[in-house]
Amino acid sequence: MPGKPQSSRLAPPLVEPLSQRELAVLRLFNADLSGPEIAQELVIALSTVRTHTKSIYSKLNVNNRRAAVKRAAELGLIWPAPAGPRRTSYSPAGYARNDRHMLAGLLS
Repeated sequence: MPGKPQSSRLAPPLVEPLSQRELAVLRLFNADLSGPEIAQELVIALSTVRTHTKSIYSKLNVNNRRAAVKRAAELGLIWPAPAGPRRTSYSPAGYARNDRHMLAGLLS
């Protein structure tokens, strides 16, 4: 529809889905953690974080973290980060549990 902003259009689906580890890295992008903090949280090398980051960017067709988080939220892959202070501990298992609870609330 002419005059409508691009953001109101539905995002096309992914050609290749993100792996569970890529989703964990993406969730930590959403928490505004640095590369070294993500590596420490997931107990992986910083080079592995960088490899996952490149793969995430490629799959989401973006070129920075902010765009990756925005695109993932548009696709329903992650929930937007809550406003307020950053948490000091992040757990991918905790995110998965929270995502299931939020999804259950949306479906009920």
